[in-house]
Amino acid sequence: MGVYASVFHKSSGQILIDSTDPSQANWITAHSDACKMPVPEVQRCWGRFLLLQPDKNGNVHRHRFIKDDIFNRQLVQQIPVTEDGLVTFQTYCSAVYWLSNSSRETKLGGLYQTLACSSLNKDSLERLLQALYPKESQGGVNQLSSLLMWEMDTKNQGFIDEDQFIAWMKKLPQETLTALLHFSVIPHKLTAASAPQIPQRDVSVLKKDSVYL
Repeated sequence: MGVYASVFHKSSGQILIDSTDPSQANWITAHSDACKMPVPEVQRCWGRFLLLQPDKNGNVHRHRFIKDDIFNRQLVQQIPVTEDGLVTFQTYCSAVYWLSNSSRETKLGGLYQTLACSSLNKDSLERLLQALYPKESQGGVNQLSSLLMWEMDTKNQGFIDEDQFIAWMKKLPQETLTALLHFSVIPHKLTAASAPQIPQRDVSVLKKDSVYL
């Protein structure tokens, strides 16, 4: 996410790392205020963050986020950390807020920064495609990367810049693009499960009542 991720820790201009910690009663509400997130969403984030075994100050070493996946590694490298290589819970919440609330244009820019890192040329595109399609032959990957370069690099620069990437992504079917970029802090199935249930009237009573309509 590059330049996009650099604003994560600046949420509302407040830095919470020195003013509260998980033992304080205001841990959740302070992050809710700073990151402009509803309390239930911050609670959801904290529950997920705890799985990474944060220290007593509520921070996690960045390496705990890394998995054996090229996309994961490139994404994690974009997350701002402290001088000690720690990801604060505030940064985590801000990143989640960004994923959930950013505009389509901003998300596409962040996706480009994650995929490209330094440059998105044919070689780097081939590496990404090989990771995405591990069963595809080298010839197939080479052919696909050449096709994508031809479609996206309309300026014949030898690489795909951010504007070209975003313009190409916007040509995808709207439902596909929406599904790709959609992110809910609290999954819909959990939200639906917690919604109050409306009691159902007995069908026989309904039929009886209908006589008087």
